[in-house]
Amino acid sequence: MLNRYKPLRNQRGVTVIELTIALIVLVFLALASFFTLSNLSGDSKAEASVAALEKMAQWRDTVVAKGATADINTFNAITKPDDAGVATLKPVLGANFRPLPMQMALTELCGSAKVPPDIKNRVAAALGQADADGACNATDAEEGTGFLDGGYPTVANTGVADSPFFAAL
Repeated sequence: MLNRYKPLRNQRGVTVIELTIALIVLVFLALASFFTLSNLSGDSKAEASVAALEKMAQWRDTVVAKGATADINTFNAITKPDDAGVATLKPVLGANFRPLPMQMALTELCGSAKVPPDIKNRVAAALGQADADGACNATDAEEGTGFLDGGYPTVANTGVADSPFFAAL
């Protein structure tokens, strides 16, 4: 009779050395992806904080451009997203108007070596202040809780009349 072809099975299996090499490679890949993602998270926090500062400056300019003293006073008095002034200003600033929180403290943002210089320059531009070399200067703007993690960079929280977002005709 003809012997049926019988595939040979790998009876050797995986050696301990091969398994160790595979685990080492996987650990290195996991560490690389972890550190890449943690850096991206820090960059996104910095970007979100700068966006909050820029948006507040943009809203200030819009309220001032309208020229209504009552709206300007309402804007200057807002401290958080659930203030009554937010609803009052929605017809002026749009349905999506809502103060945005800082994701990263201003001193951390300006002092960090990891934050790219272009983001720091945008911070200086949004605050209307910069050092002689155009870098972000957080020491002059540290009045109130609006420049801290989770703080709202509103006029009432960033130094009132000294705030970089203070609206006036």
